[in-house]
Amino acid sequence: MDKNNNPSDSDTNLAVLDYMQIMDVADASRRMQKAVETQLSLDEQKSEIRKHLKETYAAMGENVSDTQLDNAIEKFFSQNYEFKEPNKTLEYRLAELYVARGKIARDVGVPLVAAGVIIGGGYAAVTTVNAARERHREAAVETGAETAYHTRTSLYERLAALTSSPIREELPQTEHHELTTLISTSTGRLQKLDDEFFKQYCIDGQTRDTITRDNYNVLAPTLTYVEQEIAGITRDVQTGEGIIDYQKQLTGMTPALEAIVGDIRNSHPPKPWLKETEKRYAAGKIHIANRDLKAVTDDIRQLQELLSKINEYGIIVTELDQRYAAVRALAKEQGAVRTAEQFYQDARDSLDAINFDNAQKQLKGMVLLEEVLGQDYTLTITGGKWRFLNDNNSIRNYYVLVKAVSPEGHVYQKSIRNEETGDIETVNEWGEHVPEEVYEMVKADKMDNGIINNSTFGKKKKGYVTEEVTMTYHGRPLQRTGQITRW
Repeated sequence: MDKNNNPSDSDTNLAVLDYMQIMDVADASRRMQKAVETQLSLDEQKSEIRKHLKETYAAMGENVSDTQLDNAIEKFFSQNYEFKEPNKTLEYRLAELYVARGKIARDVGVPLVAAGVIIGGGYAAVTTVNAARERHREAAVETGAETAYHTRTSLYERLAALTSSPIREELPQTEHHELTTLISTSTGRLQKLDDEFFKQYCIDGQTRDTITRDNYNVLAPTLTYVEQEIAGITRDVQTGEGIIDYQKQLTGMTPALEAIVGDIRNSHPPKPWLKETEKRYAAGKIHIANRDLKAVTDDIRQLQELLSKINEYGIIVTELDQRYAAVRALAKEQGAVRTAEQFYQDARDSLDAINFDNAQKQLKGMVLLEEVLGQDYTLTITGGKWRFLNDNNSIRNYYVLVKAVSPEGHVYQKSIRNEETGDIETVNEWGEHVPEEVYEMVKADKMDNGIINNSTFGKKKKGYVTEEVTMTYHGRPLQRTGQITRW
């Protein structure tokens, strides 16, 4: 072969280097393409990240929508393409090495770095999410175990209180056996939990070194069982406490019943009241013997109400006697005396029958009677009104308006029945039904000088209940036929 037709050694060496570089680039490109195809499907990666994020938030009890997750993921990936001063990591050093290789840096280096960023960022996000989720689950098991331990400690204390309660000795045989069995069973269940769980995984209420990321997942079902057992034991302890509390209340009913009955007896009530007291006392003792707490509580309540009324009894009797004596001293007509006697007797009968409402009503009537007997006033005419009878334009009713005025000028309120409605109203002024001639006479009297000179319709003297009509008609006192209170 002609020497001139052969390449030089340097040309040959250069071609080999170029060839090896091309092969290196092709091999790198092939491996990167495979990595991209198998690991860097961006949509699949985003979907995987979304899935892990959703599971993590759910485990933490947070409700996050798909839209919120998609926005966060897109923002994360978009930021990965922004220029940031790189950290001096292994990836950064490898990138520098590729850049130094010239063509490989131009043809392959940049895509490789970009792919590395995506891979590193995406899997770093997934790793972080998974780690947070795992830590949250581990913490939940730790917290659950420590909470169960503290509840277990409290249950031991409550069981000890039940065991040492002096009320246990007051319980009937059935309740005593039930409580004893409950204490024994509950204590045994707690001790079993100590042996199977707390002594291994929650020593003295601490789980820092016993529940770890390596075993929490296995212990979670066991913790569920422990929590269920704790809840069951708690219910049983509450039942035991209820037995003690019920007996304690029942025991307190006997001295309470004796005390209230003693107070009533010492007040020396009327025989009917004392009879009612003894009846209720006997019922209370039977209810205590039958362990009927609700019934004996009601017995004591009724006895307390009876004692309250007995205390009022003396006050009412004293006032009733005083009012009755005052009315008899004031009354100057037999009608008032008879009315007072009726009030007094009805009140005493009501008190003996323990009917306080009616006794108070009769006393009030006595008070009003005394008040009326003490009044001295004139029924003074102030004017007049006429009205059609029940809207019948052919018939008119005539009235003179009057007031009850004392010698000192005080106007008394009076209870008047309105003849048009039948209602009784308390008023300062009312209308007395009179003949037309009387109405016209009063009208003329007022029109004469603007003053009603003959203004006296009647009088009511002190010591009397009955009002005396002094106005005359045809030489005789007017007959009162009806009143009105509105016009």
